[in-house]
Amino acid sequence: GHKVRFRFDFCLPRYKFAIEVDGFGYHRDLKSFKRDREKQKHALIKGWVVHRLTSSNIKNEFHALLPDIKEMIKHRIQSEATIVPVGKTWCSLKE
Repeated sequence: GHKVRFRFDFCLPRYKFAIEVDGFGYHRDLKSFKRDREKQKHALIKGWVVHRLTSSNIKNEFHALLPDIKEMIKHRIQSEATIVPVGKTWCSLKE
């Protein structure tokens, strides 16, 4: 439904829940920062929740993050959305 394709680092389509890992190096320029804000806005318009983490969170606190993520998912309404492979590295969302 958007002119530009977006990719999330991790997503659970059944719960319309995405995880974005924000590394400092990737967001050093304004263009990439703005693109991430656009991606988040599009996700929210479509009813998705985007949980933002740092690469440090993933490396140093991964197991501590899981209870919070499970709690967030528990409150989401399940949908019929599924992931459909597109090529070798992309997927598309089928709602």
